[in-house]
Amino acid sequence: MECLLNFSGTLTLQEFQKYQWHYKFRAVIYGMMSYFIFWMGIGYFVQYNLLGMIVILILLTISFGSALFVGNRRTKREYKDNKRLSAMTSHYIFKDTGITISNPTGSTQYDWSEIRQIREYNDMFLLYITRKMAIIIPKRFIGSQEKLVEFRDMLNNHYQYSKIKLRK
Repeated sequence: MECLLNFSGTLTLQEFQKYQWHYKFRAVIYGMMSYFIFWMGIGYFVQYNLLGMIVILILLTISFGSALFVGNRRTKREYKDNKRLSAMTSHYIFKDTGITISNPTGSTQYDWSEIRQIREYNDMFLLYITRKMAIIIPKRFIGSQEKLVEFRDMLNNHYQYSKIKLRK
């Protein structure tokens, strides 16, 4: 089987945090909106004065900040505890049959049919294996702009579902 493309790299904490943010973005936004609407509704029905509404907004801001702080600490701990992410270089090999990811502890192989969704962001590609788990491929792993175009073409040619969001 012919190797279409290969590259390697070690994921940084910042890249892992960006992945977590992309993954959790909708949930965070919906949660914030729901929480805001709930407390503003309480304030409206209890008929707080302006000072009461300001206090509610301050409490909302503190609670959102706390939630983001706790989430960030959890992400850092998860990255630090997962040695495959934080301390090892992973090698990515793309073939007609699928994707192989190897590092010093072993290798994992995915068929193209196992990829549920592909997303491209400014600095990374996310190839979702499940709704909650993705192969994280920072663009810096790929290298040059030519290889990036080649990588996009390969994804378009081998990914058989409609849930692909790549940049032009």
